[in-house]
Amino acid sequence: METTETKRETRVIDKSTYTSSALFEAAKWVINAKSTDETRYHMCGVYITYEGEWIATDGRRLHMWKEGPAYGEGFYRTTVTAKVITLVPFDANVPDYKRIMPHYTDEQKVIESIDFPKKLHEISDKVFKLFRETKACFDLNFIRDLGKHNWSVYGEAPDKPFHFKNDDTYEAVIAPMRVTI
Repeated sequence: METTETKRETRVIDKSTYTSSALFEAAKWVINAKSTDETRYHMCGVYITYEGEWIATDGRRLHMWKEGPAYGEGFYRTTVTAKVITLVPFDANVPDYKRIMPHYTDEQKVIESIDFPKKLHEISDKVFKLFRETKACFDLNFIRDLGKHNWSVYGEAPDKPFHFKNDDTYEAVIAPMRVTI
């Protein structure tokens, strides 16, 4: 099968346009997982595949959107405002996200279905259920980013990354916090 390569160029996603509103929210969700540490420049943006998968990671979590627009395979630096997302092509050696993604079976499903409210003060009972079922502690900001979706949670041990899946559209991998007493 032959792939047609899309030219990598600066792209702007404007939230105010009707067709871009859902695109804006999905892209923003992925971008939330990018690193803010400029010394890790290869993690300070989003990687887009030819198939339209958008991936961002900061080393403690990874967000993937599997149905994004295919703007041309490569790494893009991002700028996000309340109404506009700008993607600028950038050459970087991107981490191998496929190696990072855990591959769990249905037998390793910890929670069949859990949804997280976007507001942190409404999240406590869901976080307690997540802790009770996984025996792992997570950064509440990472959990809050999972808001507005229903997730299946996969994992094998409290000290290993957990895989959150949502209807084959969104995926997240979150490493638990290291707690020492």
